[in-house]
Amino acid sequence: MPNAYTRHWFEVFLETMPEGLTAFEVDAIEERLPRPGFSRVLDICCGPARHAAHLVERGYDVTGIDRDAEAVAQASQRCPLGRFIEADQREVSSVSGPFDAAVVLWQSFGYFESATNDRVLADIRNLLRPGGRLVLDLFHRSFFERNQGRIAPTRDPRCRAITNEMNGPRLTSTIEYANGSTEMMQFELFTPEEIQRRAAPLGLEAIETCCWWDAGRLPTADEQRFQIVFQRR
Repeated sequence: MPNAYTRHWFEVFLETMPEGLTAFEVDAIEERLPRPGFSRVLDICCGPARHAAHLVERGYDVTGIDRDAEAVAQASQRCPLGRFIEADQREVSSVSGPFDAAVVLWQSFGYFESATNDRVLADIRNLLRPGGRLVLDLFHRSFFERNQGRIAPTRDPRCRAITNEMNGPRLTSTIEYANGSTEMMQFELFTPEEIQRRAAPLGLEAIETCCWWDAGRLPTADEQRFQIVFQRR
């Protein structure tokens, strides 16, 4: 089953995201998707337009999709010049393209079994014009293989702890909330080399891999996240 992302998750993890971090990420996206060549952007799993609203302000034409109806409603209200569609990631092929670029941010790719993840990747590729770009922001599988177990985050006291467990390439994150409820997230994780191998047969060529959006900093197993930019041949 896909991750549900309850309203409590949005309140604890997304609504508390520092605005400075969002601005930093949008600056990094703009560097990799310079206008006017990459003006038309598809934001997959857009949530309440955390990134999309800033991109529209900077002159991008943004279409966002998200499976959460309330998030889509919030996005439409926050960013009236964007277009936001309630759709599961597996339904991305129903969106009208082509796009100059697509972005899938904050570990929002890999929700499903491998074959479905590959199909979603192919569907995204088919929505890109030749030369279009795909920006993925992913957890590094090797980091989580080395760093399993229970951790106690401190950013928001409403989250008591998160337990991360790997089973092959799949990560299960169990979130313990201070109110006594729990929530489970599951993902297929990739190394930079593996996601490139999966994308290559689709005609997606990696033109950049980096860590924390720093072009001079290559991904390593010591860092939780990495970013990769593909270009459609």
